[in-house]
Amino acid sequence: MHLQFLTIHNFRSIKHQKIFFKKYSCLIGENNSGKSNIIRAIRIFYEDGIKYDSKKDFPRFKELDDNECWIEMEYITTEDEQEGLKNEYKTNDKILKVRKYLKTDNINFKEKVKANQSNIFAYENGELSTNYFYGAKNISLSKLGNIIFIPEISRIEDNLKLSGPSPLRNMINHIMKKVVKGSNCFNELQKAFEKFNNEFREEQSMEGYSINQLEKNVTDYNKTLEAIVHSIYSILFNNKNKQCPFFNYCDLPNRKKSHIICKCSPWSLINKKENCWYNNGLATIIYEMNGYSKIER
Repeated sequence: MHLQFLTIHNFRSIKHQKIFFKKYSCLIGENNSGKSNIIRAIRIFYEDGIKYDSKKDFPRFKELDDNECWIEMEYITTEDEQEGLKNEYKTNDKILKVRKYLKTDNINFKEKVKANQSNIFAYENGELSTNYFYGAKNISLSKLGNIIFIPEISRIEDNLKLSGPSPLRNMINHIMKKVVKGSNCFNELQKAFEKFNNEFREEQSMEGYSINQLEKNVTDYNKTLEAIVHSIYSILFNNKNKQCPFFNYCDLPNRKKSHIICKCSPWSLINKKENCWYNNGLATIIYEMNGYSKIER
């Protein structure tokens, strides 16, 4: 997938501009001619560390035809990439066209442009759809690739370091993902890990320990604990008038669930008149049951 056309509408110094891209493209222009604004628009589309700011990014000149601000991308896809798209996004000419709204008064999109959404909408059958592109924000952006941005003023070591985020590390990760995707060696390694995971669970140490046995012990313990708490719960509700150092009662008639908080440690009576109990332990078990309108604490 590579970008073929970029259209910018009402963004900074740009009223409306469609730009054609080849595999390698170079933006040339005088100072303050808008080159940086084009780069900024692309970065905002991909949410590459910056966000749209209407005070700074919406044009200040008066000759505007509308009150909208959007960025549109048109990609050329491969056969494999077309196969990976939803049916509504597939086209005979292998073109994927999407638009990211940054600001709009259009009644079809105004209520959908939100801070927690990608605000990206795709063309379906030649028409711009009102449905979010792939729905969830993280999915929609991942379907459109990513960008690697190198600032014009930066240090070489910042761009080439591998110990943290850098353009070089991002590029290596990108290439590795592409290579691994169709790698027979990686597929064999993945199968070996799956085999190891399945067989290792059955293997035992010299003392008889194993992962499967641990899971069984934990399950058995939970069942035993559940039976104990059920018994305590039953005793408490059949003896409501008796004082118990573990629980206090309060009526919550609208609640459909009740909770038992059982503090598993010694208790000490510190005020006989008010029957106040003090717990000097640490362990607490919280247990939830359905079908009751009481909560015990």
